[in-house]
Parts: sequence; C-alpha cells; structure tokens
Amino acid sequence: MKQKIRFPGRLWLSGKDKSPTTTFSYPPAENNFRGFWKEYKYVLVILLIALIVILANVLSYGQQRRPAPLPTGARLPDTRLSNVLNSPAGTLRLSDYRDRLLILDFWSTACATCIEQMPGVAALQRKYGDQIRIIEIDSYDQPAAVLQFYERRPELKALGIPLAVRDTRLKQLFPHRFEPHVVWIDHGLYQGATEGSYLNERTIDSLLHDQPVRLREKKDPAEADTRTPFFTTSPRPGLNNTTPLYGCTFTGHLSGLLPRSGTVTDTAAGTERFFFTNLDILSLYAYVYDSGLPFSAPRRVLHLRDSTAVLNLHGYRDQWEERHTYCFEAILPLGAGRQQALSFLKQSLEACLGINGRLAHLETDCLVLSAPRPLPPSHFPKREAGLERSLVLKHIDLAYLGRLLEQKFVKLPVVCEGPASGFFDLELPALPADPASWAAALKPFGISLVPARRKLELFVLSDQIIQQP
Repeated sequence: MKQKIRFPGRLWLSGKDKSPTTTFSYPPAENNFRGFWKEYKYVLVILLIALIVILANVLSYGQQRRPAPLPTGARLPDTRLSNVLNSPAGTLRLSDYRDRLLILDFWSTACATCIEQMPGVAALQRKYGDQIRIIEIDSYDQPAAVLQFYERRPELKALGIPLAVRDTRLKQLFPHRFEPHVVWIDHGLYQGATEGSYLNERTIDSLLHDQPVRLREKKDPAEADTRTPFFTTSPRPGLNNTTPLYGCTFTGHLSGLLPRSGTVTDTAAGTERFFFTNLDILSLYAYVYDSGLPFSAPRRVLHLRDSTAVLNLHGYRDQWEERHTYCFEAILPLGAGRQQALSFLKQSLEACLGINGRLAHLETDCLVLSAPRPLPPSHFPKREAGLERSLVLKHIDLAYLGRLLEQKFVKLPVVCEGPASGFFDLELPALPADPASWAAALKPFGISLVPARRKLELFVLSDQIIQQP
C-alpha cells in the first residue's frame, strides 16, 4: 500500500509501508511555480505594495533629514541646536543671530590645531562682544566624551564658548572632511567656509565694516591612491616608454594630496617607491636626518634671507602651504633602501631651492637642569589657601621636564646634567614668565636651573650664497 502526503510548496513524499527507505520526488519546476503563484499571489501582491510604500517613506525621510550643501550667498535655514554646552538653556536657535556676524567653528577633541586655537577664539568673542557670535560645532564626539575632555582641560571649558555636540544638520549643510572648518554667516547669508587661520581680527573687521574681503574657500584634499606613482612622463612621438623604471621627481605643492610619506614595494617590477607629498622644508629635513631638531626652535639656526620660506610667521596657512610645501618621489631598484632615497631627496632640496641643511655641533647659550639629590616620588610644596593650581605634572623625570621647558617656556636649549633623579611630581601655583622665574620656582623642589654655554648638536639651515658659520 502506498501513501502520498502533500506538503505546502508542492513537495511530495512517497514510499511503502514499513519500508526501510523513503524517496522524495518533486513535480516539474514550471508546475511548481504556477501552483505557488496561484496559491499565494494575493499575499505576494500585498507584500510588494507594502515594500513600495516603505521605500517611498524611507526616501522621503532621507530627503528631509539630509539637506543639500548650502551654496554661497544663500540664506541659512533656521536651525535649532541641542546638546549645547556652555549655554544656560542647553539649546540655541541660529535665527537669533541674524542681526550679526555668525561664525561656526567646526572642531573635534582629536583636532590638536582646533584645541590650540580655542583661547584665541574666546579672546575674539570677548573683544567684539555682541557684534559677533562664535559657536563651536562638534559633529563627531558624544556629549560624554566632550565632558570628559573638559574635565581634563578645565581651562578650556572656562572659556565659555557655546559648543554644540553631535550635530548632524550643520555638517550636511557645510560638508567637510577635516577640521578646523570655519563657516562665515553675515546677517543670515552664507559667505563661505575657510580653514582656521582666517578666524582673526583682520577677517572679522573686514566683514563688520563691509570692506572687500575674499574668503578663500577651504578645499579638503582627497585620499589619493598611493599604490601607483604620482608622476609619469608624457608620451612623445618616437618614444614608447611612458613610465620611468627608475628616477626621482621633485615638485612644488600638488593640490589634492595629503601631507604624508610612505613606501610602496613592487616585487613584480623589482622596484621600491618612496614618496613625500606636500611637506614643508623643515619636515623634509627631519626625514633626511631622522631627527626632530628641525622642529625645535631653540636647537635650530637659520641663516636665510627670507625665513618665511620655512616658517609661516604671518598670513594664512593654506596660502603659505601652496607656496612653500613640496613633493618628492623616487622609484629605485628593489633593495636600494630608504637611505638612498633620502640622499636623493636632500640633493633635490638643495639643488632646486638653493639651500643647505646640516647637523653641526656648535657652542651656544643654554640652561642646565639638574637635581643634586634624589627627588621624592611626590613633592608638593604647601600651597596658599584659595590659590588655584596652574601647572601639575605627575610621574615625570628631569628629561621630560627639560623638553617641556625647552619647547614651551624658556625658548633656550635645556641640558640635563648630573645623576638621574628618578620620577617625581611637580605642582606650580603660577606659570613663571622667564628663565630666572623658572629657576626660583623649581628651587623649592631641589631642582637647579642655571645659565651656561655648551657645545650642542644643532640643525643649521642657510642659503647657499650666505657664508655658513
């Protein structure tokens, strides 16, 4: 006796009673589909209609929530900002500032340049008062992360600049990849977006007094493909080689490339490619000598007719970089090594720019930092009641203190001498203003800081026509 059991989907099970095996058989695919459609066609039509309605709502929602970038000269739409720190109500409406110059300064806690500029930004707000309103916009960090940042840097929170956290709408109106990104809105009209160095008195005064001002639009560099060479030779009649096998290329600034360096190995071609893109002269020499001395002002000697070729002493950063940053690419045989490429880089720098850079041991004025006796792990002199702490350093050694003094405060080379003192803590109620004040402040800790002359390794950069010392 045979049994036939029908399952949904036209699956048939056939077999014999008490048979040790069971066989499955399917009807032809065409009959299977027709039967499935006949039985479920109404359900499928309903599901298709529901899917179309859902997709339409999603697209409509996306269009409402993702506004197009605002063109220059357009009026800023009324926008309400929530999660605003340093604001009594915790919210702000941008329409409240249509009677003045509104400046939106996009930043993040990972942007060192933004953080460095914050005291200057607060000073501008205090100077111009109600004529302007500066609002910091953070599109990346969570509110908890920003509060934690403020706990580590209470002096920045004390500046009192309103800060909108986790903004999305303004980031869509003014899209960008890198911070700082400064948006200028004059009486409700979008004037343009610039990089951070434009946020200064000169730009603000020009906008406030209706003077001609050209806001140079900030252009974020693209992420170029570094796997292929940046430079190739142009094809010429009679020549069939359009890509050099080995060679070096030195150029000025190339728009669209990030400042970076790297190495790409091509084992199939048997080459190594070394590239340095949009880097200034001091950065390139730092690579050449594998040294940080070019970046240290106290250990750098410049004999140049025009120092602005290596230092942006004034002016806007983007314009300076276009004039004074360079690109270098070397394609060398596999195994030639990085030092060979750096040697070609140095030759290109000096031949094309007419400069000479070297490391030299020269006698110079400096400060000698020492601790005649071992310092206790924690040593805080008694502080006057009510006096706020200005500088607190925990678990440091003399070498760290010396680097900090040299780079931030005394502007002279600092040499650590004498026996190692181990790790210690340091607290100062106020920041000393000069080397003599630092010596007096460190004396209670048993630390000596005295003027001296020593022969030290310095980075010397000079024009080739100027006689070197």
